[in-house]
Amino acid sequence: MSIIEFKNISFSYESLQVLKDISFKIDAGDYIGIIGPNGGGKTTAVKLLLGLLNQSSGTIESSIAKTQIGYVPQRASQNLSNFPATVDEIVASGAKLGASGQQIKAATEKSLKTAGIQKLRSKLISRLSGGELQKVFVARALVSDPKVLVLDEPIVGIDTPSQEKFYNFLYKLNQKQGITILFISHDLDVITKYVNKVFCLNKTLIIHDVDCKDGCHGHEHLLDSNSLAHIYGANSKIIHHNH
Repeated sequence: MSIIEFKNISFSYESLQVLKDISFKIDAGDYIGIIGPNGGGKTTAVKLLLGLLNQSSGTIESSIAKTQIGYVPQRASQNLSNFPATVDEIVASGAKLGASGQQIKAATEKSLKTAGIQKLRSKLISRLSGGELQKVFVARALVSDPKVLVLDEPIVGIDTPSQEKFYNFLYKLNQKQGITILFISHDLDVITKYVNKVFCLNKTLIIHDVDCKDGCHGHEHLLDSNSLAHIYGANSKIIHHNH
């Protein structure tokens, strides 16, 4: 069932057009990867989804409120990594406005458990690894019990082994908790392995790859040279991680 739909959305910063006539649907339970070159409009599309920007034309239809969308912005963990606060305090700060102390405590406990970071609750966030810190900010986004979780380049600053663990963590959130997840990434290797939909943005929606059916496994066709050239330009190639 579709919960959010972009219909012919365009957006410009003054005279600079960033998005042109893009349309797509997000269904409940989706796990979506958004890829594309720098400046292709990925973060702008996310900000439109969150209501942080208003489209120049087109409509966005949603069956859920903006408060039901959790957001982990780009470099959130890096910007606040030296803030003198504990994990418990950071996670609790994401609670809904107007929630009572008891409600915040219960929601924080649930979120810490969901993210698997109860043992870290008393630690200062400055003492955490990159992967641990990013889980803290996901837990903070989960405190408000969102139906949709949006992450903008969540693995920036995280070492390669921790990246794999983090994406497994997100996958389990999607599969076991039923949370609809969208994330921006430049990692095509991850995109082909985990997601059920891919949105490829470079001003327009170049590829809108819908659910695999009839035994399809992954989105390997995105890795061929013609697809990469179409998305990122000529002479593009992928370098696979060694797992």
